[in-house]
Amino acid sequence: MSGIIIQPDHHILILGRTGQGKTYTTKNVFLPALLKQKNNYIVIMDTKGEYRDTTPNVARSPKELNYMLYGDDEPQIEGPTAIRIEVSEPSEALAEEYLRAAWSPFQDVQMGAYTPKFGVRFFLEDAPVFYDSAYLTPPQLKKWITMGRGPQRVLTVTSQRGQLISKTVLCMVEHLFIFRVSEYDGKRVIREYYGDKAAYAVSAIPKYGYVLISDLYDEPLTFDP
Repeated sequence: MSGIIIQPDHHILILGRTGQGKTYTTKNVFLPALLKQKNNYIVIMDTKGEYRDTTPNVARSPKELNYMLYGDDEPQIEGPTAIRIEVSEPSEALAEEYLRAAWSPFQDVQMGAYTPKFGVRFFLEDAPVFYDSAYLTPPQLKKWITMGRGPQRVLTVTSQRGQLISKTVLCMVEHLFIFRVSEYDGKRVIREYYGDKAAYAVSAIPKYGYVLISDLYDEPLTFDP
């Protein structure tokens, strides 16, 4: 990822079929780079326990997450600036609760008086486990993807299938990292939203490699494994 600039106010979408290197690269390339950003905290919705070795900070409820980020007027975590959420029964309602809890202190959500003092990047790992409609974007997800840049409340979304990702998310991310995807996704998602040039780059991805499509770069960028 050398030479690629991802700012704290940039949204990211990572797509790729199982076994194509998506999770490995996310854990060992993308996440370590993002953890280096100063005054920026990462919250990871970990449905499969794949991020247990990432951080000792674990939130088991939205209330606990809210306190870990905003208790006593500053984050109450130690070590890596990341918090992992253990999820045993994922649902859209649960994801919405955690997104609300990560945005600002609960009392300031109600009063609308919070001025952000640090950034929060929310990792929505395996997004279709929580949100599985390409046409509906629930309120908290919409808030993060459309209103989060200013206060640095941003998303990193991962999925095996692009067709299940909200169109709002597909259209609003600054960076789309694509590993090998299904033929349907290549034709109906990548080509439809990003054009023939992007679709061709994705069709030619080497195994475990990936392509970056971004409005910030004139051409799709291909990374070999």
